[in-house]
Amino acid sequence: MSDPLLPRTSSWFPPAFPSPAARVGVLTRSLLRMPHLAAFLGSEPLFRPALLPFGEQPVAALAGREGRTSASRAKELAASHNLPYLALEDGFLRSMALPGRDAPTCSLIADDTGLFYDAGRPSRLENLLNASGWETPSLMAEADRALHAMLGARLSKYNHAPHASPYQLCTPSNRTRILVIDQWEGDPKVTLGMADADTFRLMLEQACRAHPGAAVFVKPHPFTLAGRKRGYLAALAAEYGARVIERDFSAPSLLAQADEVYTVSSLMGFEALLQGKPVHCFGLPFYAGWGLTRDRAACPRRTRKRGAAEIFAAAYLLCSRYVNPVTGEACTIHEIIRLLAGQRRQNDANRGYAACLGFSGRAVRKTGYFLWSTDGNMQFFRDAASAVGEAAVRKKTSGHARVVVRASQEPDDLAARCAAASLPLLRTAWGILRPPTENADALPLSLAQDSLGMYYDASRPSGLERILSDSPLLNAPDMLARARALREAMLPLYARPVPERDPEAAAMLEELDRADAARGDRPLVVVAGQLVAAPRGKDSRVEGHEREEEMLRFLRRKNPDALLARAVFGRPGHRARKWEPGPEDLRLRLPDPGPLLHRAARITALHTVDSLAGFYALLYGIPVHTWGTPFYAGWGLTNDALAFSRRTRILTLDALVAGCLILYPSYYDWYSGQFCGPEEICRILARPRPPLPLRERLARWVRQNLFWRFRDNGLPL
Repeated sequence: MSDPLLPRTSSWFPPAFPSPAARVGVLTRSLLRMPHLAAFLGSEPLFRPALLPFGEQPVAALAGREGRTSASRAKELAASHNLPYLALEDGFLRSMALPGRDAPTCSLIADDTGLFYDAGRPSRLENLLNASGWETPSLMAEADRALHAMLGARLSKYNHAPHASPYQLCTPSNRTRILVIDQWEGDPKVTLGMADADTFRLMLEQACRAHPGAAVFVKPHPFTLAGRKRGYLAALAAEYGARVIERDFSAPSLLAQADEVYTVSSLMGFEALLQGKPVHCFGLPFYAGWGLTRDRAACPRRTRKRGAAEIFAAAYLLCSRYVNPVTGEACTIHEIIRLLAGQRRQNDANRGYAACLGFSGRAVRKTGYFLWSTDGNMQFFRDAASAVGEAAVRKKTSGHARVVVRASQEPDDLAARCAAASLPLLRTAWGILRPPTENADALPLSLAQDSLGMYYDASRPSGLERILSDSPLLNAPDMLARARALREAMLPLYARPVPERDPEAAAMLEELDRADAARGDRPLVVVAGQLVAAPRGKDSRVEGHEREEEMLRFLRRKNPDALLARAVFGRPGHRARKWEPGPEDLRLRLPDPGPLLHRAARITALHTVDSLAGFYALLYGIPVHTWGTPFYAGWGLTNDALAFSRRTRILTLDALVAGCLILYPSYYDWYSGQFCGPEEICRILARPRPPLPLRERLARWVRQNLFWRFRDNGLPL
């Protein structure tokens, strides 16, 4: 039987399940309903398999979730039928939020030997660290890359808490700062780590005794601060003169300020080692006994000396499996780090109170989910005075509040009101990455939040313009590689041969194809128009050509032999700007630029005032001429009729994609209910997912339409 424990995404070991017949049996519906369990296991789990007393079994192993009462039953059945038992436990990079319905785990550890936190018996991780030969240069290079990315993004197991200020552990006279890590009562990592309640008292006593005059801080477990569990040290802290950190802060930000760390068996101890901090262990966690920590207890099975990078490689890369919770597909640790880092950035940006203005109807709920945070709330208002007034009150009480306005509905005096009240003003609009086919009922994929202006308004600076002008990330090789991969993933999505269910547009394309086939050596020039409803046109100016029809006549004079195709994009029933009759060869009304992008190799040039089609045309290598001030003009990639005094930086196409699609907007997946990145959006568009189960649809309806109704900071109907 093949080894069902090795990560399938690892290039150092063979696949976990080479045969679809190698299935894993589960005994409980709760485990069966675990999100993406099949992706973690490598095959569809078999629920309550009919185990045979002899002969070939229908499953390769039985699995159980540690800490559940059903795990012992699964162990007994596995032993009686001579089957491996897989102990399933959350990995070391779990999720953005604390465990719950809307926070599925990103990583899972499956162990057929023991448990990584059970010091009383061997585990797969312990055996790996005792062995040798797996520390190949390629593996260690991957581990080093992942470690630097994780430390740079300041990620931990849970990533919902805000980062502590640099002075959170500040002490008078620069006293030594000792951080003591608490855990929750009943945590199996405590009892199986050879510790109990007395161990925590001893640890706190030793920390205070060994460092007289030092400032001792107690860090409670996130479950304790959330009110889910009780801790060991809260009642003892005052007795020993230690200060309890009463607010939940991210583990990496607190560890960075500590001089030494004391722990029983918390994962924070290993994260402290990764930051180079001295760590005292009073239990036997998986990282103790390898020569890195100062241990109170000893484990005679752990005989080798290991570095922090080697333990990281074994624990995070070789013993952990990763599944992207948005796409539901198995992935690598690098993808999970990127996803969690993006989710954390968006969650942090949305913290505090938001007074939302200019939203009505469906835009309220659609925008609200983009503005959600684990530590934030929002209200929607109809007038600017009420919004600014409430935000000013909330700022005095909570310290952080902002006004969020729909950019196309911004009142003329709103900026002045916010400045007078010293409130940040964020303008929002749907982002640049749109669905390939426009649909009135389609949910938005991305949202732009801009504190300076808005990306389509060139009359003033915008956040996107500042990113494209100043951000050093646009020169980073990793960012450019990511943008290149994103651009390549977008190419097959947005170029479609014919529009669906639109016979009028199909007939127009057939006429274009006939004219194109008969044009001979004549160039094919496309002029992309703009819808009346689109706000970006109001801020564009054409030097010497105040109307787009004049641009057409100019192009005809300059290109008398060209086949000129004027295209306007929008759903049936949308009205385009008025075009005066002219000598155009063809007039096209298309639902989106996809059919023209499918013909990119035959298009000589695309001219536009400010249509978004020009940006997508750049991705397909079509020469683009701009006559207005779109966000993608002025960076050396387009032929521009106007000059851009603020845009002096020359960008590559990948740098433009990185700024416009990665660094500027935020993304939300409506299926999984999570923030994500543009890569996840492209995969979702490429592979439509089945409808949600009825149980989940009902649960979401209750949360959206009943639960939020009774909260003043929720999403209204």
